[in-house]
Amino acid sequence: MRVSIIGAGHVGLVTGACLAAKGHQAICVDVDQKKVDRIQGGESPFSERGLTPLVKKNIGGRLRATTMGCPAVGYFFALSPARSKRVVNQSAHAFTSLL
Repeated sequence: MRVSIIGAGHVGLVTGACLAAKGHQAICVDVDQKKVDRIQGGESPFSERGLTPLVKKNIGGRLRATTMGCPAVGYFFALSPARSKRVVNQSAHAFTSLL
């Protein structure tokens, strides 16, 4: 199943990496280009035991990170309420561009 996760932070990236490890196509969408670049490079932008090897194993195959929304069968919203209004609005814009 192709799943899009809006937000590639602690919840979003872990969710995407685990879904990819289980055989699903997971696309993590985030407005932070530096974070997306690190994920696409096969590394986690934060410390979470076991996550970097999982990302390295699945990136470019079943796991992908992008700043643009992608059509999918299912969507997970993993946005922190602590994030600024600007970031939340940009994420919402990325999602609405799919409609």
